[in-house]
Amino acid sequence: MVKGNILFIFLKIISIVCFANQNVDSIIHDTTINSKIILRNSISIEKNLGDVMPKLNSDKDLPDVYFRNKSGTEYLRLVFFPGDVNNTVSLFEVSKADLSSAPLKSYQSVFPYFLTESGIKLGMTISDVVGKKGNQFKKASKGKMIVIKYSIDYEDNPKFLAAYNMPLYIAEYTFKNGVLVKFIFGFEYP
Repeated sequence: MVKGNILFIFLKIISIVCFANQNVDSIIHDTTINSKIILRNSISIEKNLGDVMPKLNSDKDLPDVYFRNKSGTEYLRLVFFPGDVNNTVSLFEVSKADLSSAPLKSYQSVFPYFLTESGIKLGMTISDVVGKKGNQFKKASKGKMIVIKYSIDYEDNPKFLAAYNMPLYIAEYTFKNGVLVKFIFGFEYP
């Protein structure tokens, strides 16, 4: 019994130390939706969603376009930077349709849901997301909403950002009553 308790305590200490020292390089920085739509990759957009440039809402500082999943319960917002190559998305936002700020104009996609390569999807718990993304986040609360935000700059991971020629990567997860209702990831406008 004592050996079992000692072993349990030892394993618990090791897991705490490993989790606390989690390196940003060991975390998957999401760059895709459904393993098909890729940040900063115009070919993936054109192949899976077509030419989205005529569909853009250009009334904003950062033009965007919204797509719905098959059942209409989720939105995928694609954000574009002015002056960039056509069909090059720099930021993804996925949200529940009832919470989205999507305009009346949105387009149907072929996807049943929107999922990142690290397995992030709507409906997850905070502990599920933190288990995949690590504990190096900033947290804010407002009523029943909790937002956790991760950011990667050149000091954190220069190789990742240099590959995209971008200065800052962000990932933000919004929870209502402990359940993921919106997530955003990609690059901030330089």
